[in-house]
Amino acid sequence: DHRDLHSFPTRRSSDLDKAQLAKDAIFAVPIYQDRDSPQERRNKDIVLETWRAFWSDDVDRGFANMAEDVHWWNSGHGPLGSNLHGHDEIRKARKSELDFFADIERTVIGFHAAGNTVIMEARAKAHLLDGTPYRNEACVVYELEDEKIVRVRHYVDTKKADAIAQMLERRAQQGA
Repeated sequence: DHRDLHSFPTRRSSDLDKAQLAKDAIFAVPIYQDRDSPQERRNKDIVLETWRAFWSDDVDRGFANMAEDVHWWNSGHGPLGSNLHGHDEIRKARKSELDFFADIERTVIGFHAAGNTVIMEARAKAHLLDGTPYRNEACVVYELEDEKIVRVRHYVDTKKADAIAQMLERRAQQGA
């Protein structure tokens, strides 16, 4: 359904408003499919609300949709790789992630639901804080129980994500 397609502009870091950042995503696919059950549509809404809250740096609003003991796993190592449990660990990690980018454009290229699992596929095009171009793809699997997110598995191309670790290392050496 065409009414479910969303497109929003992307901003540069000079005018970056984190409250608006969550809306600055391009949905290249419909959010809902005809075959989605009412519960799958609700689960997609919960994931989308949480995703937008996290990108707008409002993790507390996102946590409203997550179990207290939520488990969040990110592929890789270094600044992006993690195995987090509970709101406090996720809050700390999420705060630093928003500070890696000077600008970012996110395109959702897949949004699927099967029962209590929602999968979001996304592509990021950005510049890191030091101006280095950054491109990556992600597949994020959300598992829900009783309309709360209980597990998140976030897969990225870890070779491409190494650019963030390299940028942070260069900044540390420069004393930035």
